[in-house]
Amino acid sequence: MAFLKSSQITGLSAKDIDVKGFTQADSINLGDRAYTEHEVLLADAYKIVGNVTVSDDLILSKLSDDGDDITITGDTTTRTITGSGSIQGATLAQTPNASLTSMTGELSNAVTGTLGTGITFPTGHIIQTVYYTDTTETNTGAGTGWKNTSLAVAITPTATSSLIMITYSIVISVNTTGYSAITSVFRGDVTGVNLGGPAPDYGTAFHGTSHLPAPHAAVVIDTPSTTSATTYTIGVRESADNQTYYCSNSSRATIVVQEIAG
Repeated sequence: MAFLKSSQITGLSAKDIDVKGFTQADSINLGDRAYTEHEVLLADAYKIVGNVTVSDDLILSKLSDDGDDITITGDTTTRTITGSGSIQGATLAQTPNASLTSMTGELSNAVTGTLGTGITFPTGHIIQTVYYTDTTETNTGAGTGWKNTSLAVAITPTATSSLIMITYSIVISVNTTGYSAITSVFRGDVTGVNLGGPAPDYGTAFHGTSHLPAPHAAVVIDTPSTTSATTYTIGVRESADNQTYYCSNSSRATIVVQEIAG
């Protein structure tokens, strides 16, 4: 029978003990003796085999909540439970929380691991970031239509409700005095959806002498409403049939694409 009474450990001096653990019985009989002290019993089930007298707290417990109830059954004879004490049911080990909802605190650096795909992030949380950088000066060629630059990255949103924030900076120049060029963000390439860029007219136009560099930068928010891979490209367009250079003078051009929880 698995139980421990305070009367069994009196008269001992304080000393360190090596506790290996507790053993839980399959069943314990109640009624074969009186329960006069605060006592904890450990079993899956309890059976009343005699009249029960309880004059203190008698706790019918099991090691942990395994999903099965603590049961008390009787034999074929009518029994009585009397006394000034109480009979309580409990588990020795606290049932772990299946949810952290409403819990507060701080995860220490001792907690390691990777957040799974089932995690729901709060609105505004940055879920992932991808980026690309180029420093090679490139001539887009003549023509007044939109042209792709090398600034292009793909991102796969984790939810259709996510926002996509595109941030870019690039230095461009034209090879003809008095003309200008503008830039913009496209979903896909320049044949796709034009999401805009720096104002006015989706780009900061510049005028000047041949091959004079000018910086372009913008932050654009997109709502693609998809969980499929989506590419974002920076395009450039000339004001006339001239040639435009980007990464002028080997300057650094960067595109950063971030998924934000919607």
